[in-house]
Amino acid sequence: MQKRILEFVKEHRLLERGDRLVVGVSGGADSVCLLRMLHILRDNYELELYAVHVNHGLRGEEAERDEKFVQALCETLEIPCD
Repeated sequence: MQKRILEFVKEHRLLERGDRLVVGVSGGADSVCLLRMLHILRDNYELELYAVHVNHGLRGEEAERDEKFVQALCETLEIPCD
């Protein structure tokens, strides 16, 4: 899967060396996958990655778990998260 994504990024020129990207991360599968793939591409493209998670407080404990998960993931990946 990683190889296909890298080929797609190159083919469509989605990233340029030195890009700065802000990634919205909800904690769901799609945004977590996006963040992880960009993390993999970070060194090749010299990317500056930043994550943003918004807890609107609408889902109680579930929203709190999502927020903690995203913060922990970003810490593990060494990506700043606000």
